[in-house]
Amino acid sequence: MSEAEAIPVPRKRRWSFSLRTLFVLVTLTCCWMGYQLNWIRQRHAFLAEQTAILNAHNFERPSADSIEYCDAPGLLWVFGERGRADVYVWVDVGPDTPLTASDLERVARARRLFPETSPLVVNSWAPGVKNNFDPDGRGGNWSGPVPETQ
Repeated sequence: MSEAEAIPVPRKRRWSFSLRTLFVLVTLTCCWMGYQLNWIRQRHAFLAEQTAILNAHNFERPSADSIEYCDAPGLLWVFGERGRADVYVWVDVGPDTPLTASDLERVARARRLFPETSPLVVNSWAPGVKNNFDPDGRGGNWSGPVPETQ
């Protein structure tokens, strides 16, 4: 037997990577998961905040059983998050009053957190008043689509 036959030739490994590469991949995965989970936390906090405000103003919302769900944006479904077909946003404006900066920020935040839906603006004012939120002058606990902002 010759020396060449006695020494086995090592086989080349297919998936060979360094420990540093593994740490980089784990870190990137954890950063992505943290971003997604923070987005879910912000969505839930916004819904809780708006629910408290709407309850304080006695706005009659649909029951929890009748909430319509849709596909969650991005990969939030991986974490069990469901998309919302409707999101109510309270704005505190009166008749013929433009939205305040805080109201515009609240609507923009709803759009950013819930890209799968168009947020609904909710307000209560005296019936018979017509403005851009209440074109029919119905007043009361009225909700409607958010007007486009610049």
